[in-house]
Amino acid sequence: MTRSDREPGEGNKAPVSGDLAASTGGDSAHTRVVRNQAPHHQSVAKATLWVCGLGPDDGPAPCLLDGKPMDLTTRPPRAIEGFPGAGAAPAAVLLPARQGNPSPWVLIVKPGASVHVNGLPVLAGIRVASHRDEIRVEHQAPLYFSTETPATVEAFPGGPRPVHCPRCKLAIGAGAPAVRCPNCGVWHHQLEDRPCYTYAGGCAACGAPTALDGGYQWVPEAP
Repeated sequence: MTRSDREPGEGNKAPVSGDLAASTGGDSAHTRVVRNQAPHHQSVAKATLWVCGLGPDDGPAPCLLDGKPMDLTTRPPRAIEGFPGAGAAPAAVLLPARQGNPSPWVLIVKPGASVHVNGLPVLAGIRVASHRDEIRVEHQAPLYFSTETPATVEAFPGGPRPVHCPRCKLAIGAGAPAVRCPNCGVWHHQLEDRPCYTYAGGCAACGAPTALDGGYQWVPEAP
């Protein structure tokens, strides 16, 4: 199976967070926005797991990860309610780390289990998942990890300190309709009279496309 080295539209994406500061040699406006929002609000870690092998003629199907540990030994992968003890844990579990914004996802592998990422065995029993990683558990069809998630309108959960929308510069109230940019993680208003996220074609912080029905920019090919 072949996959392109670049995502569609990848060249139009602005680098985020530390990469942007490093490339410009200083603090950018986007970096300041991310730093302003990230420490004050730790939201549920989200990502997408593309699942192959659900049907003989089915292509990869997206499974949205919403912060719960996932058992990768089943098809489709199932969420684990409360992490089991070491003896009862599945052979391969994908779970969000407690630190970071957004939180990285970590693959935990039991000793002796046959789990490969991008063709290489997970020898140390732990590996941080990266965008477009191919994960193979035993002899099952592959899974593909993606940091991309669809942009959705949700109630802003609030936080201990005010969070300001980068478009209108006003504070986002707890419970207000808002969108967190899937690319950079910065929150925007999405009110009926102030649709800040979709007001322009690009995120006010990083420039990523803001269509709510835009789907996924990267979809793995069927193996």
